Amino acid sequence: MYKLRQQAQFYADFLQLLGRLLENGFSLQQAFAFLPIVFPKQRQWLNQVNQALEKGDSLAVSLAHVDFPTDYVGQIELTELQGNLGQCLWHLGQIQSIRQKRRREIRGVLAYPLFLLAFLGA
Repeated sequence: MYKLRQQAQFYADFLQLLGRLLENGFSLQQAFAFLPIVFPKQRQWLNQVNQALEKGDSLAVSLAHVDFPTDYVGQIELTELQGNLGQCLWHLGQIQSIRQKRRREIRGVLAYPLFLLAFLGA
């Protein structure tokens, strides 16, 4: 469970940073040269994406090869066709961060009634 939360947080941070880098004029190649410095634990994952990009695959296809969430891959693929990739990636990262925050809040809200039920049962 902890690993899934950690992975979801990485995806959010990855999307936000990649989006900002692209919006600030970096190319995908330059961004993927920089990302392993920021995310050293995910270096192997980032290298796999970068290798697919170097073969000529699009970003969406490259991410699909490394089991990136399919709903995001579809949105990224549409954006690559339409344009404005950096802004889309940043917004997807924001959405992922908000989802994570809401899940934590829901767990916190549900913990109290469960604690009361357990206390009453005891």
